[in-house]
Amino acid sequence: MSRDDVRQIKVGKHTLGIIGLTHVIEEVAKDFAERDDSEIQIEFLSRLSISNYIPDSMQDIYARAFLREFKKYIGEPYDEEVSEGLEIKVLGPGCPKCKQTEEVIMKEYKIITQQCCALNTNIMILACSGCANVGQLSNQAAVELTREGFGKMSCLAGIGGRLSGFIQSAKDTPEMVVIGAGLL
Repeated sequence: MSRDDVRQIKVGKHTLGIIGLTHVIEEVAKDFAERDDSEIQIEFLSRLSISNYIPDSMQDIYARAFLREFKKYIGEPYDEEVSEGLEIKVLGPGCPKCKQTEEVIMKEYKIITQQCCALNTNIMILACSGCANVGQLSNQAAVELTREGFGKMSCLAGIGGRLSGFIQSAKDTPEMVVIGAGLL
């Protein structure tokens, strides 16, 4: 099994990269297809925990995710993962500016979530929190991204106002994501 064999799947409310999942699914399909779900889940946890860190407190969530991916592979019905994560909606009349705002927010969210399968609190998230509805949506997206561990929210107005503490934090941060209505 190659360390390059990484497949991203939904585990709980996060999308995570699992090393060797495709290979293990193919192997388990040969020998375990007729076994009950709990045996299949135990086998996946046993095999995949060799190359992936699976916290004891999260084993049930990982096992359900592995079983779901296995059932997809063998063509059996499966339960979709219910997302507890961020849901982004741009509320507006549907004008080109609304569509553009949604595209920018989704692009930035995708970049953040695909940079690495691990959470990264070294990303500074800056959002317009202005009076326009898109400013409020940008702020809500930044709060949710921070809550889910994709980075740490900071004050865009503090940087715009050239407050030394905010400027220094920005200089010390290796990566930044800026979400805002005024940037479009």
